[in-house]
Amino acid sequence: MLVEAYIEAARQAGFETLSLHVRGDNPAWLLYERAGFVEVGVNARGYLH
Repeated sequence: MLVEAYIEAARQAGFETLSLHVRGDNPAWLLYERAGFVEVGVNARGYLH
């Protein structure tokens, strides 16, 4: 999966954390959730972060 490859490349590059913003009505959110991302809030524009 492309997201998992991105996560692994970031780890190998020394990144300890990753973040992203996605609209709550975007079905891609499920893909990110399966990859281990968790919702920590919603910004003023309705994006999950």
